[in-house]
Amino acid sequence: MEKPISELKDRLKKALAMKQITPIELSEKTKIPKSSISQYMSGHVKPKQDRIYLICKALNINEAWLIGYDVPMERKELSGKTADEDIELIGKMSLLNDKDKILVINLIDSLLEKAGLH
Repeated sequence: MEKPISELKDRLKKALAMKQITPIELSEKTKIPKSSISQYMSGHVKPKQDRIYLICKALNINEAWLIGYDVPMERKELSGKTADEDIELIGKMSLLNDKDKILVINLIDSLLEKAGLH
């Protein structure tokens, strides 16, 4: 996973269309204000990690897919400590600038290759 290949606004529109859910229904399911959903869809504002999670849970889609990475759209449910650790990691990654995100991703790729997992 290197860098996003699509924009969140485009993926959000695609997911809503595929799931046949309107932005208003998404707002009701997530309790995110309609105005915020509109801003995400226009690309004026990007949602913070907690809202990305709520959107993905409501649409049953993968967070990494929504933010533009080349991964399957389907959501994999995690549970327990692993889920908490993954959510914490994603939250921390979202705080980094693009250059630092690339450094972290390259480090992860290097570690996976070393372990024979990539």
